[in-house]
Amino acid sequence: MPVAQICLNTPLPHLDHPFEYRIPEELAEDAQFGVRVRVPFGARRRAMDAIVTGVSETASYPGRLQRLKTVVSPVRVLDPEVWRLVGAVADRQAGTRADVLR
Repeated sequence: MPVAQICLNTPLPHLDHPFEYRIPEELAEDAQFGVRVRVPFGARRRAMDAIVTGVSETASYPGRLQRLKTVVSPVRVLDPEVWRLVGAVADRQAGTRADVLR
């Protein structure tokens, strides 16, 4: 099952790193780089907004991965060049990637 790397839409700096989620078969066609998704997060598995920032066939996390909940829209709102720029600006300004995206 493919794996999505996502960026959570949160201003919290300790959550400013990629998280991995399994992509269910029914969402595989739409869950591509740059699309908005909702994922279960935390102990309560509360639904949070995120953006897919990568897709791969294997996970780097050795444990069990949660599944993407939904694809909000299959329309791509982010491309790889802009994502690299977001990372550079966030690093330079000591901000989070989610803040730069907003």
